[in-house]
Amino acid sequence: MISRKNIILFAVIVPIVCIVLDQISKAWVLEFFNSNYNIPKDVCTDAGFRGYVHEVSRPFDLTLACNRGVSFGMFGGESELKRWILSGFALAVSAFLVYMIATSKDRLTALSFGLIIGGSLGNVIDRVRFGAVVDFFDFTGIKFPGIFNVADSFITMGVIGMLLAAFFIKETPETPG
Repeated sequence: MISRKNIILFAVIVPIVCIVLDQISKAWVLEFFNSNYNIPKDVCTDAGFRGYVHEVSRPFDLTLACNRGVSFGMFGGESELKRWILSGFALAVSAFLVYMIATSKDRLTALSFGLIIGGSLGNVIDRVRFGAVVDFFDFTGIKFPGIFNVADSFITMGVIGMLLAAFFIKETPETPG
């Protein structure tokens, strides 16, 4: 089991850093589209907004998209009930992952859970503020199937870390004590 100090690191500090980086990146993107294309910073409150593309290069564009669904826009559509159900679900999962951090046997697993918590809460903040998640990284030019944000990247890194820990970290038997 990890130490109390590590629990604070992985359950509090890592998620806070993730949330701050995510929210700063989203604020920057909203400011960029506001300054360059006169798109209101609260555009994601408008259910009719369909996105705007700023072409950067062949493999990458900066695309302002408001995701009302889950990953890659699945289960999209305007629904206040869905907005709050998704937010509540993310909060419940985050609370469960805090418990999982406290019972983790290794630091990689705990770090992975912390990244998932931070990414999840970053997206919850958007759902509460706007009713949708602000997405902007667009690699559809190289056939990547969706537009995503920094929070989604943290969640993905957390899932990869969990898989690595599950396959490569051997559990040591507990010593009687």
